[in-house]
Amino acid sequence: MSDNVEQLTLELSFNGQINKVCDLVRGGQPLISKVQIDEGTQLASKNFDYDFNGINEFYPFKLPKVLETLDFNILVIVGASGSGKSTFSKYFGKQEKIEWDNTKAIISNFNDKNEAIEKLCAVGLNSIPTWCKPRNVLSVGEGFRVDLARAIKDNCVIDEFTSTVDRNVALSCSKSIGNYIRKHSLKKCVFVSCHKDFIDTLCPDYVVDLDDECLYDTRGIVRRRFELSIYEKENKREIWNIFRKHHYLSKDLNMACKMYVAYLNEEIVGMLAMLPLPGMIKNAYRIHRLVVLPDYQGLGIGIALLEQISQMYINSHATIYIRSSHIKLYNALNKSNRWITTARNGTQSPQYGVLWKVIDNRIAYSFKYIGNIECSLNNNLMFHEKEKVEKMKLF
Repeated sequence: MSDNVEQLTLELSFNGQINKVCDLVRGGQPLISKVQIDEGTQLASKNFDYDFNGINEFYPFKLPKVLETLDFNILVIVGASGSGKSTFSKYFGKQEKIEWDNTKAIISNFNDKNEAIEKLCAVGLNSIPTWCKPRNVLSVGEGFRVDLARAIKDNCVIDEFTSTVDRNVALSCSKSIGNYIRKHSLKKCVFVSCHKDFIDTLCPDYVVDLDDECLYDTRGIVRRRFELSIYEKENKREIWNIFRKHHYLSKDLNMACKMYVAYLNEEIVGMLAMLPLPGMIKNAYRIHRLVVLPDYQGLGIGIALLEQISQMYINSHATIYIRSSHIKLYNALNKSNRWITTARNGTQSPQYGVLWKVIDNRIAYSFKYIGNIECSLNNNLMFHEKEKVEKMKLF
């Protein structure tokens, strides 16, 4: 990325984006815990000049009257460790303990399988192989997402939100789960965290900041935009080795393809492979592979990459097709005005040689890209021309 391009920062600025509703006030009745005075406590008192009598007192914040009557979809409670976040969250209920049957796949632990697919996609976990694993073999990031998928509903309380995961996972998951809550008009979902970097991707209605001792109205917050850069790459096999295990259907790649790779903040995040489509249609191509790395799923990178490259091709008078059985991709293309279904949409996939290994009775969906005049990009993603793009100038 060129030096004059501003890097994405994880520090959230509230300037001009939020309004202070009220100050928080601590109650007059402390929470008290007692411990024995022993050799350990005496040593701590003596060495660190801490006068300790065995009694710990904590004065929690009172629930502001205005919060008792506010109607909200998403509330975030943030503050440093020990600031009283979990205690404050109890005003809204208790966090549900999620139980998993590890003799069953993740998707089979949901009562409704269609709801399972929607919720797993809503937390940015679009990997079908992961859906078919038991909970106890998942990574920390995957486990965080599936627990969240089970827990999200009206009046839920999610403690330690994003506290145990990489910040890329935190941001992508926050964006997708926020969209899900608003889409289904879920009420009074409360997220508790020691982090603040996800607030402008989750976009809550209100934030209780125990560090500032304030309640903020954040309904006017500007959603963070992410800068995505795209290369065409020649080292296709090397790139595919990064993505192959994350493709939902096949680990094969036709080396005759053209490969495009997306970067976010200098980190490789997604790839798209394009193949010529032989037949009666002149200058036609099909999407051969489209993969986004798990930590970045949920930000809209896949669709943005797909439509940017497709638009570039039709600007050169090509025709672009895609055929996929991935339900999340189908839903996205089906509601878009940039894609139209073809005659083969919703039919079983035929087998075209070794590279087209298919599952019996697998239904796939076929679309043609028609683009639009303005070619407006995903409103949460910005594209930036990287220096020395190998074969083309994207912008």
